[in-house]
Amino acid sequence: MNPVEKAVFSLTRAILGNKKARTAFILYACALHLLVMYTTWECALSGSAQDQFQKQRNPFVCPPFILTLLGLLNGFTQ
Repeated sequence: MNPVEKAVFSLTRAILGNKKARTAFILYACALHLLVMYTTWECALSGSAQDQFQKQRNPFVCPPFILTLLGLLNGFTQ
């Protein structure tokens, strides 16, 4: 096994082998999940979410100066 695999294996053995460490790990994982769900829920329910972000221009629309430049170049090639 390479060093990373050895470290993961020994950490897993330490967590699964100790009841307090196992309980702490489960509580930590549950707390992280609850935090993500709460944040997602609050973001989804906030009516002012659209006001918090600046409106972005569509990146796939060509800016007018490029269209003008393309028109000029097109005129030179014909």
